[in-house]
Amino acid sequence: FLIPDPVRVDYWKERLRSLGDGPFVGIAWKSSNMSPGRANNYAPIAEWEPLLTLPQVNFINLQYADYSSDLTAIESEFGVRVHTFEDLDLFNDLDDVAALCKALDSVVSTTCSVPFISAGVGTSTMFASWKQSLWNNSLFHLTGPRIEQFDRNTWEPWGDVFKEIAQKLSGAGIARESLSNLTVQNVQPAPKSAPGPVVEELFSLYNAGQLSKVIDMAEELTQQYPGDFEIWNMLGAAAAQTGMLEQAITAFRKVISIKPDYAQAYNNLGTALREVFKLDEAVKILNEAIKIQPNYTEAYYNLGNALVMKGELDPALSTYKHAIDLRLGYAKAHYSMSFALLNNGQIEEGLDAYEWRWKLNDDSAPENRNFVQPIWDGKVSLRDKRILIWAEQGIGDTINWSSYLPLLASQARECILECQEKLVPLLSRSFPDIEVRAENRRNDPIRDDFDYHLPMGSLYRQFFSALPQGIKSDAFLIPDPVRVDYWKERLRS
Repeated sequence: FLIPDPVRVDYWKERLRSLGDGPFVGIAWKSSNMSPGRANNYAPIAEWEPLLTLPQVNFINLQYADYSSDLTAIESEFGVRVHTFEDLDLFNDLDDVAALCKALDSVVSTTCSVPFISAGVGTSTMFASWKQSLWNNSLFHLTGPRIEQFDRNTWEPWGDVFKEIAQKLSGAGIARESLSNLTVQNVQPAPKSAPGPVVEELFSLYNAGQLSKVIDMAEELTQQYPGDFEIWNMLGAAAAQTGMLEQAITAFRKVISIKPDYAQAYNNLGTALREVFKLDEAVKILNEAIKIQPNYTEAYYNLGNALVMKGELDPALSTYKHAIDLRLGYAKAHYSMSFALLNNGQIEEGLDAYEWRWKLNDDSAPENRNFVQPIWDGKVSLRDKRILIWAEQGIGDTINWSSYLPLLASQARECILECQEKLVPLLSRSFPDIEVRAENRRNDPIRDDFDYHLPMGSLYRQFFSALPQGIKSDAFLIPDPVRVDYWKERLRS
């Protein structure tokens, strides 16, 4: 039903004859839109080998985007040169692309615009299709007089599809040599899944934290079992944990291409994309995970983190709350939400949510202390009481939070601060009404030198009404005046 320019058809026939005797087979293998949701429609160029190694066939490039590296790979791996007409704009000059398609003997393609053009002009078109694709239905089927569709199921490799196409071309007289050595009976496809004990060993190494061994073993196994999504997922997880994020992203994309309904792979991919600041794609992929598995709490949590990094605080808060509704006591979501609330100006709610840090069970949790005395709740009077304040995080946090110590000291009979040893001189001088000691946790369960205790990160919450409206306050650290004079002299020198 498409009528190309007959003058250009004759022109391309002449151009093709200048390359040799033919037959001339046009190929296209991917779309200009290679988003993860579409990846399963496209075979890696290595899986085209049964077709590309057909003898005495001239292959013509109809791929209109991002093809240079693939053509180089075809030539280096298979010794086959796919001819590209450099003077033809395959992306924009569709009228001339139609004329070239008409001049060809056949076209082989995956899902893109090329097979629709070649089928429309009446050229023999062999379409390599993913059977479970959203586009594999009557609405999107190719239309034309000489179309053959070759389907591949999600759980199958692409190689058999291209073997079948190669046999079909040979049987049609396109190739001039027998293809008996390419029959499915004589070529054993790679197993789709690794044996159970092999996968279990990989999981055991992963759970034991031997991530470099997991990566080495998984990389080898993906060569033997390229269709095993669990191995690819384990490779991605280990690579992500060792900071090899690009390798992790590649592995997770492979998982999705093998098993496009596997929500965990989308969650893993979205999280890795967030880590490399590809935030728009991360949000899109994490939403895909939720679409597949609507009650996926981890995906909601990771989506919230990605939205925070994009500065979209209100949607992030809504997403965290959804995760918390799905999993009561979800400490990680409460903790991350605390920072979003604080950054959103919801200070009181943010400080309340920050208390969930003590219920974290990962590396981000501060180290708690095991006292028999109760934590001060900010309501009980400290009159005639002794209170211990203890540093829970780094040097900068301790210094910053110490600015609120006088507020607490004014309410108690005695206030003790335990902090990093190297801060003791500076803080002792700065807060003479407070006993400043180096941290010592050895006797925590049997101590009796205080009535209540409070971690420093909770000071702001207990004195919320006294928080300054801006970021400026009076100086509160008192350095050694002798050393100040010393340094002034040094500076003058």
